[in-house]
Amino acid sequence: MADRYHKLYLAALSAFPDKQKKTVQQDVSRLWNEIKSGRKEYDTELNQLKNRANRAKSKFLNFWSTPQKPKLPQPSGSNAEVQIINAVVTAHAEVEPAAPEEDTRPEGEVEQQDSEARKETPAQQAANKELLDTSKRIADLHIVRSSVGLSEQHKKELTTLIKKKTDLEKKIKRLKSNQISSQKLRDKRKRALTELEVSHPDAAKRLKTANKPGRPPLESRDDLAGLHQPDSSADDRRRTEVFNSCQTLDDLKSKLADSGYAVTRTALYYRLAPANVLHRDGKRHVHTVPVKLLKPQTVARKAHIDHEFAKAVCKNIEEFACLFDPDSVFYLSQDDKAKVPLGLPVSKKQSAILMHVDYKVTLPDHDYPIGAQHKLIPSVYANCVMKDGKISFSGPTYVAIRSQKHDSSTAETHQRDFDKLIELEEFKTAAKGSDGLLKPLIFVAVDSGPDEAPNNQKTMLAWIDCFNRHDVDGIFVFSNAPGFSAYNKVERRMAPLSRDTAGIILPFDKFGSHLDNSNKTVDSELEKKNFAAAGEILASVWSESVIDDYPVVANWCPPTEERLVINNVEQQWIDNHVRQSRYLLQITRCKDLSCCITSRTNYDTVLGSRFLPPPIPIKVAKTGPQVVKDGKFGGLFQNLWLSQTTKTKVFDTYCPKMSVVKHRSGISELNRRICSKCGIYYPTLKALQSHRSECESIVFASVDDEPEDTDDEPEEVNDQPAPAQPAEEPRRLNVFDRLNMMFGI
Repeated sequence: MADRYHKLYLAALSAFPDKQKKTVQQDVSRLWNEIKSGRKEYDTELNQLKNRANRAKSKFLNFWSTPQKPKLPQPSGSNAEVQIINAVVTAHAEVEPAAPEEDTRPEGEVEQQDSEARKETPAQQAANKELLDTSKRIADLHIVRSSVGLSEQHKKELTTLIKKKTDLEKKIKRLKSNQISSQKLRDKRKRALTELEVSHPDAAKRLKTANKPGRPPLESRDDLAGLHQPDSSADDRRRTEVFNSCQTLDDLKSKLADSGYAVTRTALYYRLAPANVLHRDGKRHVHTVPVKLLKPQTVARKAHIDHEFAKAVCKNIEEFACLFDPDSVFYLSQDDKAKVPLGLPVSKKQSAILMHVDYKVTLPDHDYPIGAQHKLIPSVYANCVMKDGKISFSGPTYVAIRSQKHDSSTAETHQRDFDKLIELEEFKTAAKGSDGLLKPLIFVAVDSGPDEAPNNQKTMLAWIDCFNRHDVDGIFVFSNAPGFSAYNKVERRMAPLSRDTAGIILPFDKFGSHLDNSNKTVDSELEKKNFAAAGEILASVWSESVIDDYPVVANWCPPTEERLVINNVEQQWIDNHVRQSRYLLQITRCKDLSCCITSRTNYDTVLGSRFLPPPIPIKVAKTGPQVVKDGKFGGLFQNLWLSQTTKTKVFDTYCPKMSVVKHRSGISELNRRICSKCGIYYPTLKALQSHRSECESIVFASVDDEPEDTDDEPEEVNDQPAPAQPAEEPRRLNVFDRLNMMFGI
């Protein structure tokens, strides 16, 4: 039966040469079922297929029955030689093609060999065709040589063709060998990947390739999920690992078009995670990526006039850091987490808990604070390592926990934490280079709070002390605009830390209650012990956490630890080494070898100076780029070029907040903070006043006229009242004196 079916299949292939083998096999299967059921006869159907095949073959022979003689180059020999060559060509044309032999192979072997034969080998096919033509021409020349001999021209041609044939045979042999070797290598890799899936499933997922040829689908790549990552912020309440993107569906579609993906808006929408999987429309989202469209919410951040300017500062800092080797850059992002209460749930969120039905969960029956300032202050420091030449969001994390009642978070405590974390084993490779020293370039992203703001005087003195104690080339402290701290990289570590503390209640009476019935402290020493016990418990919980495969180190910092003494610095040293602006603090070495040693990096050569250029907005016009206040801020190298062409030296020249005129003299806030003698800019009037005695310059307005305007929280002040200063009579100026001071008239 199998032999009869096989003959019927071969006859169908010959009768329908234009059809695919799969289609022919399906037709033969249906025909075979009808034959077995008795509706058709086997011999009749077989003869019909053979007749059809013969008709197709006869058309093929009729096409070759009157072949045209190919035009060959006329040999320079006798007429007899020409006649023999023509006869050979005619004989080749009149040879009838041999009838195909009947295939007696089993059906499974036929399909396997046919599938192997269908593999395209264009290089081998081209070489085989060229070898066939060469062999035919050599055979023709051999016939001529055996009959009448060859001329010198044909002898040279024969020698060349023989050599060419040998080279082609070697080439074909090499191509076949390479094909077999490549197939063996692919099979070996597949076997290794299969073994890896069993032993290391996580590693196999990252190494696994597509199972079918062609470009992988959009949802299987990281392009769609990664487009919203760089410019997105953390969750508003830092409780979930959701990144709020600033892009709409149309913006996402345009970004994909720039990456080479031509996808419609509807197809892109159905590749995103649905809002409701049980909805009829949600069931259409089959192949999705972890990106979701959120509903419009009334939690938008208050717009700030300096948002774009501060954003340009942060981007220029990261672009500058990426110009150096990871062995020279230490990038740190710091912020204080929300205060942790004692006696109440640490995180107001639900967590999956395994419990028995016989157990009962008990929670405190109150949600008010146990006592005044019974909270812990966790200061989080996130190191961001460099990956593929970019600053990533991953790295080790350090958390310093302090008591709100007995301690505080200041610039001095941040310096103590910095000195601790650079000595930790988990931060050894991140903070120190191969020589064991602290990396020469330090970049610190901070919040705009009073204890961290770059324009704060105490922050500047603290980082100057760090600069003098460590052998570094430069320290760059920068922040975003007020109200936009969610874009700080450390904010993405807050959600995992909050998740680990879900359902935990820190005890406030570990060694006994230190409060009376009115929740007032009656035993200060016992209170400190209870705070220390709660802080150590919280530190032990966070020390077990792992974020992005990097460890978390948490320590309790008792209020009795040794304080870091920050001394005042001479104003002349500050003028030579420091440039302070509203959102950036720069501390670098000077060129005087008697003051500073030689730099370990060439950062000054890269910048063309010792300090970063100011962000300058431009607008593209018909005549070319123009510097305008409402333009767009560019990158670092664009600012380097513009600062040289426009001679812009003050960093906050295009800061919108500084261009506002608030003083009665009509002078902008920027000009009020520039020294008229040396041209150095100071972000606060207090810093400019300190510079007066050193520079001996005349300023336009007195700092005692009105309080300084700021968007940040007020700085920490001393509880003791300052001694009263005698009121100074304001200087009265006439119109001519004022014009002389303003315009030099």
